[in-house]
Amino acid sequence: MENVADALKMAADVLVFVMALGISIASFSQAKQTAQIIVEFNDREYSETQYAEDVGQTDRIVGVESIIPTIWRAFNENIRVVFYENDNGSPDNSEPMQLYNLYNKDKKTWETVNYIDLKKLTIGSEGYVRNNFIMTLLYGDKAKLTNEDGSRLEVDDYLDQIAAEKDNSSYSFLQNGGLYDKIKGEDFRETIGVYYLQDLENTSSDDTSIDEDDVTQSNVPDANKTKLRVISYYKQ
Repeated sequence: MENVADALKMAADVLVFVMALGISIASFSQAKQTAQIIVEFNDREYSETQYAEDVGQTDRIVGVESIIPTIWRAFNENIRVVFYENDNGSPDNSEPMQLYNLYNKDKKTWETVNYIDLKKLTIGSEGYVRNNFIMTLLYGDKAKLTNEDGSRLEVDDYLDQIAAEKDNSSYSFLQNGGLYDKIKGEDFRETIGVYYLQDLENTSSDDTSIDEDDVTQSNVPDANKTKLRVISYYKQ
């Protein structure tokens, strides 16, 4: 009789263990699905803009909430961001949008710039300097800038700093609310292209109108080339 009682206890323990194991497996499965959903949701913006080359060129309509993060990533990743005032189907037919003006020492003239490209800007390599550049670009004289030690930096003083770089380039930004105020509330068609830097260096196209037809193949093997992602925004 005592053996039967022990056997029933063991059977009950096994049953409880199996039930607990089943609940644990189900819980882990649900947790994994939830985590995957969260990752996919948070990464959706990044995936759509970073890996468009996997599915070809991608067009979508976006607003300022998608454009601003792209601008911030431009300095940290190999991205060239280009803006146009209208959408006539291609860079050659669309009017460049003024982001800032750059003084051309050779021509002694101010030139309108509609792109953000790390390789084309000479503003110093320090992260805080680049952050100040983006802040000034986005918010003009309303930008809140900092020195390397975290102290407050006035916009005019910052412009003097970048004008004192080795090539003595001078920049003139949109004032008041900067680019943010100019594009907020507007819709833009976003196009994404992936090119090789070495191919772009061979093209005769100017800085404001890079298109697939402008890209000239270089003699450098593809494996040794540097990818350049070009994201263009056409105002609707």
